[in-house]
Formats: sequence, structure tokens, C-alpha cells
Amino acid sequence: MILYHGSNAIVEYPEIRKAKYNKDFYFGFYCTRYQEQAERWATRYGKKGYVNQYEYEPNEKLNYLLFEEMTEEWLDFIVACRQGKSHKYDIVEGPMADDTIYNYIQNFIDGKISRAAFWELVKFKYPTHQISFHTISALDTLKFVGCEVSYGRKNNNHLFFTCSLIEYIGRKVKRTRKQVVDFLGEERIERIYEYADVFHCEPIEKVADEFIEESKITLGNFDNEKECKYLVPDYWNIGEVYERLIEDSYGDEEVIKGIWEVYHSWIDEHISDYNTDFYYQPRDYIAACYEEGVIL
Repeated sequence: MILYHGSNAIVEYPEIRKAKYNKDFYFGFYCTRYQEQAERWATRYGKKGYVNQYEYEPNEKLNYLLFEEMTEEWLDFIVACRQGKSHKYDIVEGPMADDTIYNYIQNFIDGKISRAAFWELVKFKYPTHQISFHTISALDTLKFVGCEVSYGRKNNNHLFFTCSLIEYIGRKVKRTRKQVVDFLGEERIERIYEYADVFHCEPIEKVADEFIEESKITLGNFDNEKECKYLVPDYWNIGEVYERLIEDSYGDEEVIKGIWEVYHSWIDEHISDYNTDFYYQPRDYIAACYEEGVIL
């Protein structure tokens, strides 16, 4: 069986590296049987990447865990791993939580939704595939057979994650959302948008930290969470407000322009004011206000 690993380098000799943030199946060397998925990972930072290929020869003596589909056991295992609990397995294989599935897992971990609500939300979602190698013996089952250079492909619609990430970063560094957009710049925003499905598979705090460091975003003094007298809306919810406004006001070919103009407009200040009811008004009303240039 051929497995693929997307990276910014040729990885002839796979390694297991500990990182600041825990992964679905804990620290390990991750591969997939889907080449296209590996290509997305390889080019997620907007640069040339490498899709490494390995011949995988299973070893029956190893401790192997397989999740053929999303189950209660799969969910509990991911929750434990993301909370930093190690395990005894050499190899773990199963569904990969991407896009909105990751949001639901994080909301479940944070206690924002129940277990029953999680399964109701994901019943029509289709995860991808991952297999992780956690010991030296496990890595010995992989034989490097080559790699292909990848320059990535245009993606189409990942506005929700892009806006939610901007919101998350703004709260973390105490900056207005306009300031966050200015620090990121159009090129990084376009990269986030194009590779949102890849970035979405990782903890949003990890992605945020990487872009904060890369963009050299300094700590500010804008704290609309602290100033809020009521329940602070979730950053995903606010991200959705911006997403809908941009979708309703700009065409598919103008998304990056829409992001830039909306966050630099007068309406950004009002969406960020959690002491009013403006941010949870109907989407068509918010879009009409933006078009007219005033709160109607």
C-alpha cells in the first residue's frame, strides 16, 4: 500500500516530533492514503511543497488501532489525545476530523455542546483519512519510495474559517479586526482563504499563533470581550456574521476584496460592539446596512 505525507521538505526518514499542540491521535508521523489530501497539506503555507510517498508494509506484531468510521470510541480517543493523554499504540488509523467536524469536536471538548448534539451535527459530514505512526517500530513499516513537488491548487470557498481566524486573533492580541487584517496583509489573507480546509484541521489557537508570529502582530489594547456587559458571542459566531456579509455583498471572484473592504469599513466597529444587538440581526438586514452605509 502507498501512503502519502505532505510537507514543505523531502522526508526520506520519517520522525516523531513533539509539538506545542496535540493532534487527533497524539504526537506521531501522519500519513494518508489520499494523494490530494497530502498535496493540500504540502502547500498550505502558500509555497512549494512535497508529497512524500511511502510503501507501507504492515507488521502484525505491532499494537494497531483502527477506527473504520466515526464512532463513540473514535470521539473519546480524539478528545483524550487532544487533551494531552498518551496511548500505547504503535499505529492508529481512522477518520480525520476536518472543516466543521473539527469545530464540533472542539465545542464538545469545551462543553458547549452535548455528545448527542455532536452526533446530530456530524451525521451528514464525511471525514477524510489519516494513519499515524507513534514508535520507531511503527516507522520501520514505511519505506520511502519518492516524492512529487506540488504548487497547490486554487480553492474556492473557505470564508467562514478565514473570518473566524481573524476574530480569534483579534481577541488574542487585543486588536481591532481592521488592525488584524492590516497586519496579515492581502497575501496572507488569500493564503488562509485558499487553504482553510487544511488549517481548519488543526487547533485554531495553533494556526493563530503561527500567523501572529509570521505577521509580527503586537499586543494592543482593544478588548471588546472585557467591555461586554452581556454574554460574549463565540468567535465562530462572529466569524459567521462577517462571512455572510461578504457573501451577500460580493461575488465569488471578489472574496478577498470583500474581506479587505468589509474589515476596513464603518461596519466593522459595529459588529465588534457586543453591547448592542447589531451582530445578531438577520443577515439581509446587516447586508442592507452595509450597502447603504448606515444602520437602518
